Amino acid sequence: MAARAIALEDEYGFGFWGMAAQASQGAALVIVDPGRAAALIGDALAKPLQAVLAWHPYYLCFMAEALLHLDRVMEARFALDRALVISASTGVTWWDAELHRIRAAEKQGSETFRRRAAADMDAT
Repeated sequence: MAARAIALEDEYGFGFWGMAAQASQGAALVIVDPGRAAALIGDALAKPLQAVLAWHPYYLCFMAEALLHLDRVMEARFALDRALVISASTGVTWWDAELHRIRAAEKQGSETFRRRAAADMDAT
């Protein structure tokens, strides 16, 4: 589905859908290919689409997780800080709890929420 959204961006100029699709592809790869995940999300968020700035904290959270998997801790902290600044400036704070949880997990060295969620699903 993400590939089709990117094709729509190319064909019709739907910038938001292309950015969201590319960043979503990256988010899906955080565990299995963190390097590619960080690159996809970083490239997507570099697109000049101020209208979708409120979505950046969501994708920056995934980017931070990918960077943590690559032991790029300072870059992960920067992504989390940037996400919190954006959410504060836009007033769209729905992802703040997860941003703080990732920051705390990074400091404590715990597993990501997806690994915990996968383990919970396996247990049911």
